[in-house]
Amino acid sequence: MKGEVVRPPEVDGRFIVHDNTCVTILLNRAVEEPWSYYTYGNYTWDASTFAMQFIETSFFKESASGITVSHKLTFDGKRKSFAISTKNNKVEMRADDGTELIVDGDTLIYGSKGKITRIWRRAAAE
Repeated sequence: MKGEVVRPPEVDGRFIVHDNTCVTILLNRAVEEPWSYYTYGNYTWDASTFAMQFIETSFFKESASGITVSHKLTFDGKRKSFAISTKNNKVEMRADDGTELIVDGDTLIYGSKGKITRIWRRAAAE
């Protein structure tokens, strides 16, 4: 954020892709007006394409005057498709608008047009 790496507990989240369901949970307590973001949807994945669509979205933002809520669907409710390629032992997925998902071992990098927005690491098995 603003050129600074922010880690838990200031920010936290999960991106889960399993059994045709995708879920995103993001918590940002590192800003003056903390927010949380939740999505639920579905995905398809084959050798050349990954596509996801969120059918439920909730965004909550706290401020001195209260909490605002939005349910505007991620990607405007449309299915976002990513072309899949492999390079240097990484799986790279790119959408037409420049959105990128890069899987490098146990790390998932999310960004746009070469700019990294989030980095997730696979949760350890307990």
